[in-house]
Amino acid sequence: MHFLSCLRSLFCLTVAWVLAAPGLAAAQEDEINLRQLALKRTAVQRMIKSPVSGADRELFEQYFDRYYFPTMQQTDPESLGELAGMRDDLLNRYIYDAHPTVQKELTEKAYNWASKVFAASRAPAPMRYNAALILGSLDEKYATKNDPSVVPLGKANVMLCKVVKFRAKLPTYIEVAALVGLERHTKYFAALGANEQKATAIVLLEAAGQEDFRPGTGREVQDWIKLQAANAIANMGVAGKDGVFAQAVAKLVTDPDVDLATRSTAAMLLERMTLDDMPPAVANEVVGGVKNLACAVAASEREAAEKFVEVQRRRGGLGSALEKSNRFHADEKGWVYERAGLASQLEQLKKGLAAVKPLAGQDAESLKTIESAVQNAIDTANKTSNIDLDVTDSVRSMADQIDRVAGCQASGEGEEDAADLLGAN
Repeated sequence: MHFLSCLRSLFCLTVAWVLAAPGLAAAQEDEINLRQLALKRTAVQRMIKSPVSGADRELFEQYFDRYYFPTMQQTDPESLGELAGMRDDLLNRYIYDAHPTVQKELTEKAYNWASKVFAASRAPAPMRYNAALILGSLDEKYATKNDPSVVPLGKANVMLCKVVKFRAKLPTYIEVAALVGLERHTKYFAALGANEQKATAIVLLEAAGQEDFRPGTGREVQDWIKLQAANAIANMGVAGKDGVFAQAVAKLVTDPDVDLATRSTAAMLLERMTLDDMPPAVANEVVGGVKNLACAVAASEREAAEKFVEVQRRRGGLGSALEKSNRFHADEKGWVYERAGLASQLEQLKKGLAAVKPLAGQDAESLKTIESAVQNAIDTANKTSNIDLDVTDSVRSMADQIDRVAGCQASGEGEEDAADLLGAN
């Protein structure tokens, strides 16, 4: 009986193996085929430079439909780590470098893949993030050597705008990726359709001024989101109806909850915008915003300069609070003042001052005084023969002059009809 039982078990195992063998063989064959497709990279890159037809068509379809996009959907750690490189290759080695007819096909494939993955709430974060970045990089018309004009993909723009509009229901990293794409789209703002222009403008204004973020969103990420939206707004190049775009940037410049580096960068954005024909109240708000920043920068740099002088006077450290200053650090030779960082921030402030000076009216002279004081501090910092204490002296002198002439006060907020945001360009 025992022999018969063993024989019966062996027979069952044999039958099971025979039944499973075709499936195993098919899986192994499929894996071999995928490996072979992966080796066709160079051939595919060569073929897509012309319209794909004939025998190349099957390879083209299999390479992207069976290998490339499915590989980007693998969830193991190694595959997720390769997503950024595969995204760059998809765009730079395939889509951007392809013949226009092939670009259209690949754009459709990429859009279909990215929109599906991007919307999959259970997909890993790196996969959704990369999918959203791909959406923002797709165009209806790509730049060429002879024609640099670009038309962003309209349906991708619609999707990215919805992300920002409904950002409270989505992970912050999705909003970040969407803003990267929208900032790119605003570089070609005139090429967008009228509906896309309006929707883009509305959500960017919302993002630049948002106060409520998802729990766990750090201050640096919050500041980045606001600045990215402001940068996209500045790409449009106009102040907007009644100066609504310039006003949004100015509010970021004056925001006391945003770090000074972000505020200074926002001030510099104003030089990329045409600031003519704004209502006097808005013009005053924009000018006042930059003067407000000048006061904040002066106070911050004066404090750092005075701490540095005190450190030098004591010939040693004053404790961890002072050592954390972003304007000086200790090395093997002693304390060193961060001149490059100082000069960079002051250059941004100077560009903001220059941008709003035509709006200042009778206040233009005070802006010139501030601008001159800032330039003197920059020159002193950049002159290598000056010692660090020369730089701190110039910083304190700059701060004194700004204190004397700058009255920093932001104006109130206003709301605009969303349909009229763009105004007359």
